[in-house]
Amino acid sequence: MWNGNPILGQKAMGKFLSSLPPSSFHVSTVDCQPVKHPEMNDQVQIRVLVVVCGIVKFEGKPQRNFHQTFILKLLTSSDDTKCKWKIAHGCFRFQDWDQ
Repeated sequence: MWNGNPILGQKAMGKFLSSLPPSSFHVSTVDCQPVKHPEMNDQVQIRVLVVVCGIVKFEGKPQRNFHQTFILKLLTSSDDTKCKWKIAHGCFRFQDWDQ
């Protein structure tokens, strides 16, 4: 989700990201918390909620405050020797109301 607009699928995400102008980010806060649910076996599905706040500056635009929340899911290989983290869900929002 980008500022209230859903982006579904890998191709749509790639197209969207390539359409963004060059940018720079200043991260002011990061918070991470494990996600536990009674129906999830935490040994199999490890998930982490990540919240990031800061300032983003897109080329040719004024800087803007942002807030991003996403859930990371740990993926393991069948032999458990290689682990990868995947963003299972994410939401980015601008925080300034006057623009």
